[in-house]
Amino acid sequence: MGMHVLVALCLVALCAALALEPAKTAKTSAIETMALGSELSVASQGGGLSPNFCTPLTNNDGIVYTTYVGIGSPPQHISVVPDTGSYVLAVTSTNCGDEACRAHNRFAPEKSSTDIKVESNVFLLQYGQGAITVRDTMEKVSFFGAKSSTDTINDPEVVSLALIQNETLIGFEYVPYDGIMGLGKRKKTELKDTAFLQDMKIESFTLCMGDAKLTGDGIGGRLDMQSMLAVGNEYKPLETIGEHVWGAVLDHVGVPGQPGARLCSGPSAAGTGMPCATIIDSGTTLLTFPKEVVDTLYHSIEAGCAEHDCLMTLQKQETCSGPHFDALPNLELRVGGQDIVLPPRVYMGEMEVDIPTADKIKMGMFDVYMPEYTHGIRCVPLFSALDEMTMAGPMSILGMPFLRQYAVFFNRESWEMDAFENGIPPELFKMKKMMVSDDSANFTKVWII
Repeated sequence: MGMHVLVALCLVALCAALALEPAKTAKTSAIETMALGSELSVASQGGGLSPNFCTPLTNNDGIVYTTYVGIGSPPQHISVVPDTGSYVLAVTSTNCGDEACRAHNRFAPEKSSTDIKVESNVFLLQYGQGAITVRDTMEKVSFFGAKSSTDTINDPEVVSLALIQNETLIGFEYVPYDGIMGLGKRKKTELKDTAFLQDMKIESFTLCMGDAKLTGDGIGGRLDMQSMLAVGNEYKPLETIGEHVWGAVLDHVGVPGQPGARLCSGPSAAGTGMPCATIIDSGTTLLTFPKEVVDTLYHSIEAGCAEHDCLMTLQKQETCSGPHFDALPNLELRVGGQDIVLPPRVYMGEMEVDIPTADKIKMGMFDVYMPEYTHGIRCVPLFSALDEMTMAGPMSILGMPFLRQYAVFFNRESWEMDAFENGIPPELFKMKKMMVSDDSANFTKVWII
């Protein structure tokens, strides 16, 4: 019964069931401000900030989590993905007429009585999924949380709004969101405009994802503004780095009893002692590491498995179950000075992928195998390879699998992050087909926004 209560707190997002308290905005450890056993920590709130509130998140088939905002007067419901890797609220608009934009619910500024006429600028926003050209404007924005909701969760604020004019986002016509809601830590964007959360007067928030099987309008997670959510486990303060994104040092990735990767390792670890810079990003679907680290993880997981040929066997199965799955080791990481453990049910998932096949055809005197692909569900690691360098080392991204296991409190005033283990074993990650690599050893590519 206790498990069901926790699920209601963190995953089903019954926001109204909790008496929310404001979060501390001073530069103080989250552990010091947390009242164990209470619903939320109690701390002082600075003047001029938005009152605390909670908006539910909808889990869309395990691909992405979304919430609904209301833009304009009367409010137009727009589905947005919370993205800790950017700063701007960018939405599809009637200014964009391509096929992908028309597949979405587009904001119509001409139908709003509060569209504030400003000297507009047209500029380019670059995401991992592609680029968008936007025109900036000012509009009233509030949260509705769910598609079916008719009442706003908070009082509207006038914010800088980026209206999409055209886009080159890969697969945008198929995604279940109409815009991107930046939750970055800086108060100004790269163009020196005010960031979305700054306009909303929000200085802190807790992002809590969870059970991939819990789906439905307003079901699957929660976003607590100005509050530190607590479900009984202790917060772990993460040492942060960087001025632009929610970053931390990743100096260990590995499997118990197996050598760690040469990259993303600390001075005391075997190898080069080159740590990685990792980004906590709610807009990334997988766990992304340098290719060398991904390759090492495949070997380490196989070597650390109590059965023989675990990954190869599981990649032939439609379900992540059975003796080979039960024998998989945990994945160990050290993030921001804290030890993090991701069990197999978090870093493995049942995904629809392109399965390589081979047909033999006759070419002259020779039989030639021509690769073909068929769709199917397979149990695969939720890893993606990306080789990018930052000023703090090779880049890695801890996306949704990490945020399913650990909810994170983000403090924009102090730039601190604190993580706590949800305490709820998320059900096995099941995901519809997204983007697929031709590499049979690594089926999926990351979806980054």
